[in-house]
Amino acid sequence: MGKRLNVLLAEDDLISRRLIKILITKMGHHVEVVENGRKAIEKVEKKPFDMILMDVQMPVMDGLEATKIIRDREKKGESEWIPIIAVTAHAMKGDKEKCLDSGMDDYITKPIDEEELKNKIDSLAKKPVQPKRSEDELRLDKLYELLNNEDDVEEIIGEFLDYFPEQLDLIKQMKRDEAYQKLRQIVHKFKGSVSNFQAAKIMETSREIEAILDKKDCNIESDDEKVLEEKIAVLENQVNELAGKLRELLK
Repeated sequence: MGKRLNVLLAEDDLISRRLIKILITKMGHHVEVVENGRKAIEKVEKKPFDMILMDVQMPVMDGLEATKIIRDREKKGESEWIPIIAVTAHAMKGDKEKCLDSGMDDYITKPIDEEELKNKIDSLAKKPVQPKRSEDELRLDKLYELLNNEDDVEEIIGEFLDYFPEQLDLIKQMKRDEAYQKLRQIVHKFKGSVSNFQAAKIMETSREIEAILDKKDCNIESDDEKVLEEKIAVLENQVNELAGKLRELLK
């Protein structure tokens, strides 16, 4: 067994709480329990935890709201990143997305499967600690979740750093040549690459450029021409800023 984890379990149902605690204890980890999201927040303010299992529906404060508050505090630098696994009786389409959007790292449904729970805990325990971040900072959590290997993540970052200058030059060249349909294709493709880093501002700027290029089947009007030029300049600055942060991570 690897490192013995200090796990916080937030679960309002007595039977589920008892069952999950037994399973995690059998894995060799220490477990503390609370009955709602508010108490979970109070706990993490008082002492560090290696992981949280957070029930989604609880009285006083649900797991989604509690997770958002915890993640907001991490962004402000008030606490270290803690892996959070959603625990829910739901298995509806879209439920997993809601949990991940709130800031949770993974998702498990009741009735709990012991092997699945162990695999999820082990996977997140190996995940590199995420840097404290503000809304302007890059997010690599989904990339780590997808690849589950730090070397692979670093390889992807390195390839992007080699790739993006040529793409920016191509975007500017297509603008100068007024090759707007080709420009839209390049911006769309580039947006897909950047989405792996969850760079929200770059994604939004790319969408704005696409919207301009969509007007009148890419027959650009004079006012749009000026806005397009400004948006491309913004995009270049944002991507260069992202590249700087990625280079720092590789040091």
